[in-house]
Amino acid sequence: PTTQSLTSGSGATYTTPANVKWLEVFMIGGGGGGGGASSIGTTIVAGTDGNPSIFNSINAAPGKGSAGRTSIGSVAGGAGGINGTGVATRRAAGSPGGKGLIQGTIANDYQSGDGVSSYFGGGGQGASAVGVGGDAPANSGAGGGGASNSTDSSGGGGGTGEFVYLLITSPAGTYTYTIGTGGAGGVSTSNGGAGGSGFIFVIEHYS
Repeated sequence: PTTQSLTSGSGATYTTPANVKWLEVFMIGGGGGGGGASSIGTTIVAGTDGNPSIFNSINAAPGKGSAGRTSIGSVAGGAGGINGTGVATRRAAGSPGGKGLIQGTIANDYQSGDGVSSYFGGGGQGASAVGVGGDAPANSGAGGGGASNSTDSSGGGGGTGEFVYLLITSPAGTYTYTIGTGGAGGVSTSNGGAGGSGFIFVIEHYS
């Protein structure tokens, strides 16, 4: 078999090579962004959601951005992508990002939530003490890491995109595809990490 890695594009065209008998398509939606942390008061700024990856009419749902919060308590990580549209051979829900916390005191440093790893790569690391959240790698569909600041306010990590597998036994000549962008990290004194963009990997079988 031959392969194609589709790493970017919106409404782009995939062309099935001549003599290909069947296709396997592996895809993931964009990951969610990590939460940003403010150095003024107890504030976590939410990360934004990723965007779906699409092959023909099949969507891989994106990961959600980490939650925001303005009071003492736990900060939820972003939910994993789930239940994308279209009939797929196999779907696996994405994983949620790690939790953050607002303690409202500078007595202890608190580790921010990590962006969760996906089928295609690792997530962005959450910050400890004062720092920005780590970005997830491009084309991983993983979540961005949460930021932390000096008032012990730590953001949650972003969720991963949904994983989708397609088995296409009588492929068409062309398909339209879109690679979902990752969500942005929450913008604050310390910014959250960006989610990784999505990815589509095609294996082309000739017999």
